Amino acid sequence: MKSKWYIKIRECLFDFAEYCRREENIRISAGAIGLVVLLTGVQIGEYLSEKKSYVYNDKGELVAFVRTTENSSESIPLRIRISRNGESKVKNVVINMDGNKKKERINVPSDEEENLLESYITGIVSGLSGSKGKILYLPLRDKDVSISWEKQKNYSFILIPVLFPLIIAILRESRKSDEKKKEEYRKGCVKRSLPRFCNQLLLITGSGIILEDAFNRIAKMYEDSSSEDYFKNIIIGIKNQCENTSDNTINALVNKSKELRIRELSRLSGILENGQRKGIDLTSKLELESELLWSERKNHAEVKGRAAEVKLSFPLAILLIVLIVITAAPAMMEM
Repeated sequence: MKSKWYIKIRECLFDFAEYCRREENIRISAGAIGLVVLLTGVQIGEYLSEKKSYVYNDKGELVAFVRTTENSSESIPLRIRISRNGESKVKNVVINMDGNKKKERINVPSDEEENLLESYITGIVSGLSGSKGKILYLPLRDKDVSISWEKQKNYSFILIPVLFPLIIAILRESRKSDEKKKEEYRKGCVKRSLPRFCNQLLLITGSGIILEDAFNRIAKMYEDSSSEDYFKNIIIGIKNQCENTSDNTINALVNKSKELRIRELSRLSGILENGQRKGIDLTSKLELESELLWSERKNHAEVKGRAAEVKLSFPLAILLIVLIVITAAPAMMEM
């Protein structure tokens, strides 16, 4: 029996592959693959060039480093292991080669000094930093001290294969965030416009005009309006769609509400659909719905207002602190 983790990972991989194959994401996927290939090539080039710079003896010990030029300034990351009297210490060091720097003398510490091996490492690195010549020879022994060198291991190549899914994941989350913001904006527009739309339907149908004609009149009024609004565009789009296809206006509104999944719009479209099919009294239903929509809009505005108060509390606190400092500063300076 397959585990839940296996199923989830497989679903994620299928979802990721499907996302990359979409037409709108092909360019992003191709760009991410190109970037990964480019970085891989750079990594291989650096590896080949570094391989030529390090010199090993027959025993496989690192004994020297070949500089680019005789007086070039280079930073050489190495790993030093130093042993003395059965004690050893391993440390990652960077030898900063400066062609104009004078070679410093390696001061061998006395046995009384604390942290003797650390002092040896510091002295050796300081001495090598001032070395001249194209080849930097690494010391392997100094009196009773045994020294060995290694090239610092670079694991950056592991990150390169992870880079492609990481880029796609970041772009995907960014797009999801943008889509979520757009969806919240659309829902906000619909919720703000619904109470007025419900009142308009109530007034026009109350004068004896049938529901579909009332809807078309409101849509025509929205077309003549100069202001742009997402909800107005929905109503105008439904009207134009029904004119071109001879569909029923209320049925088109119901289908649109199912597509948008906005509770308030679905509730209003359901009332209009029942009024058209069953012939119920729309006036009382629309009056109740209008009161409910206006109440929900008022509550939503109050919630946003309280959230704004919380957001403003921090800058107000900073301004209060600044005011106290400005007021108290002259008195404190005179003290």
